[in-house]
Amino acid sequence: MKQDRPSATASLVLKALLFAAHDPIHGGLVPPETVRWSESIAISIIKFPKLFLFAIRNRLSRWLLTTLEETLNPGFILHVAARKRFIDKISRQSIRSGSSQIIVIGAGYDTIGLSAAISNPAANCFEIDHATTQKTKITSFASSEIPPNLFFIPADLSATSIGEVLTAHPKFDSMASTLIVIEGVLMYLPDQAVRRFFEAAYDLFRGGLTCIFTFMDRRSNGDIQFKTAHPLIKSWLRFKHEQFLSGFEKDQLAGYLATLGFSHTDTYGKSEFISAFFPKVDPAPLLAEGEFIGVTSK
Repeated sequence: MKQDRPSATASLVLKALLFAAHDPIHGGLVPPETVRWSESIAISIIKFPKLFLFAIRNRLSRWLLTTLEETLNPGFILHVAARKRFIDKISRQSIRSGSSQIIVIGAGYDTIGLSAAISNPAANCFEIDHATTQKTKITSFASSEIPPNLFFIPADLSATSIGEVLTAHPKFDSMASTLIVIEGVLMYLPDQAVRRFFEAAYDLFRGGLTCIFTFMDRRSNGDIQFKTAHPLIKSWLRFKHEQFLSGFEKDQLAGYLATLGFSHTDTYGKSEFISAFFPKVDPAPLLAEGEFIGVTSK
């Protein structure tokens, strides 16, 4: 992304999530508080927010937008909603298992940090993101909605290490059992930067670490993209300076992270989303393919 403007993909994901929230069949996948907070952000960042909020509720405009999605990346919208709900699910499991410090990196317009801070007042929660995206997000909330245990840290992690950013904050505790959520970020970093992130995270957190992240599947020909995506998607990402730069072959991820010291890694994707959220739906709903969730720990 360009440093002087909010992320285009963060805006796209926010719009997709709100579109999914008003789906007459699967809308329950998005929790009501997430819808409320996300609509507050949308009103702040979208040029014609009233028109957008009308369009995601109107039957005709929903049909037109669904037709567009089916052309460009079939199943993307429901994939976004399922991915986020699944991350919320495993984040809550990690917190129940003892994570007392929560760090969301590259949060974009996601509200998982806000939700985690409200639900866990004894835990310190940090959001690290580009200043432009973060500022726009913060101003969309009333000051009374931001709990005292949620700390926003503007930073460019391509120029500064996660260790430098966090150790400069007085509330950060490297000895606390920590949960990191880094969703929709690693694929925009080159391979070397991804490796540096995991190395730095492993060294920094000495009280236990669980890291939940998303990654793109790297195909055997080296291509990194949704399997379902139209070539125009890659062109649009390049135009926005937000093209995918890294990915993993799913079956090789655990071995890669083991070489960096991580003891256990699980991956989740389309089949797990369907089992979790659509177990009795036949035929199963269409979900975009090519992006996975990874969970690793030390």
